[in-house]
Amino acid sequence: MFDIKKFKNSNVQTSVRFPEDIYNELKKIATKNDMSFNNVVISCIKYALEDMKK
Repeated sequence: MFDIKKFKNSNVQTSVRFPEDIYNELKKIATKNDMSFNNVVISCIKYALEDMKK
């Protein structure tokens, strides 16, 4: 199940370009869940990576 978590050890900086619609959706999710945009993106990526392993 997808769950947005807080990540404290996010110390590698990078730049990612999002399509505008995906960016807007991620921003909405972050605001709705009172989370940072970064935590939402990391949670989504972590969930996708774990799903790929199945």
